[in-house]
Amino acid sequence: MRVQKPKKLTLHHLSLLFLSLGLCASFVTMICMSQSSGTPTDYNVQRAGRDYRKGSIYYASYGTEIVFMLLSGFTAIASTLRRTDLSNLRISYGALAASAVLMSYQGYTNADVFSVKIAAMTGPLPLVISALVFVSADATNWRAIARLLRVGAGVLSLCVLVNIAYLQSASRTEALTQLLFYLNALYWPAVWLFLEDTSIGIRRIPCLLPLIVYGVGGIVVQTRLCFIMIACALILRAYRHGTGRAVAMMFVGASCVVMLLTSSGLNSTGKISTAWEGLSERSLEDTRTGQLEQFFDDVGLKELVVGRGSFATWTWNGVAWDGGTDVGYLSLALFGGVPLLLSYVMFHFSPIIWRANRRRKGFSSSCDLIVVLWAVRMFSSSYPSLSMEYYYLLLCIGGCFARSTKPSPSCSHLAPQLQRLRCDRTALSFALPINRQIQ
Repeated sequence: MRVQKPKKLTLHHLSLLFLSLGLCASFVTMICMSQSSGTPTDYNVQRAGRDYRKGSIYYASYGTEIVFMLLSGFTAIASTLRRTDLSNLRISYGALAASAVLMSYQGYTNADVFSVKIAAMTGPLPLVISALVFVSADATNWRAIARLLRVGAGVLSLCVLVNIAYLQSASRTEALTQLLFYLNALYWPAVWLFLEDTSIGIRRIPCLLPLIVYGVGGIVVQTRLCFIMIACALILRAYRHGTGRAVAMMFVGASCVVMLLTSSGLNSTGKISTAWEGLSERSLEDTRTGQLEQFFDDVGLKELVVGRGSFATWTWNGVAWDGGTDVGYLSLALFGGVPLLLSYVMFHFSPIIWRANRRRKGFSSSCDLIVVLWAVRMFSSSYPSLSMEYYYLLLCIGGCFARSTKPSPSCSHLAPQLQRLRCDRTALSFALPINRQIQ
């Protein structure tokens, strides 16, 4: 009886281990953020991170999360050094890291580098953390990554529903502080499940539920972006599978589920119906034009080319605002200028750019379509961050480059036939000259 040797712990195993631990720490951080944010009077103040009463658990989990995610990304880079097809990706990541360092050089002092400001939203780490793309660029990691996405979708959906049930009122401010972190993190695993699913009939429901929960949460927080992103996901689903009628039926079914939830226990105090009325009132409200006009009045074209550096501010409604803008691309240019903007686009959107240059027939995987969704979402108030939402997104982006270095298991049974064919071909090459001499 043969004794199986224990498998060696390789670099890609370590990257997956660090990734799993980092996601667990990130979940703890998210819980601390939602509980410590309270109920601020001004959501913009809360959004800038000035009203958080953070405890020791938050700082411990946040630091652990960052360390594990960086270890996972750098370990994955080391494990994929032999892959020549990722050489351009490594070069573009180097350009992105250099742009992040340049941005930090313009905004950081020596004291800031050795303080908690190194992990600020506009610092270098939210950009350096993009090394997680290399974790999912290895196809052998995708069985574990797919499980992490499915578990994340289920747990976050449950968190959203529980927080909706425990809301004290239909106030948008309370809903944002309690739900926004979970909703943002839920979207990417939910839409990956939705785009990846190829089942038929009732089997499709489990993969559709997280996206429905996301839509219900979008009603409660009264945010139009949630429904824009759901509509984009429906369009891309129809594009990939060519099933426009099925997508329409799913949309109708999701609407029926939302109506049932509106009349169920989750709406026992009228929270969802009241939130729907508030969302209807905000549906045509213009929240961008005034901000962009003030932004371009304060920030010149030259400053957008070179950037103002980390912690850059601009005057918004008479206040020095340091939270960027409601357009992600403009925020990148504000902090890091054209170098950061171009390097970010080349690294994160290279899958769709490469396919456009090669004139391929279309996007072949759900990860490619998620890159398209992120390109659309960057036209809103989205920016790289050290959060579970962004980690899931980076894993999906890396899936566009996934390629296994091992032979496909489905073709392993053909090895004996291929070997026999090579032997027959060699024998035939020797036999042909002998036959000609005899003739």
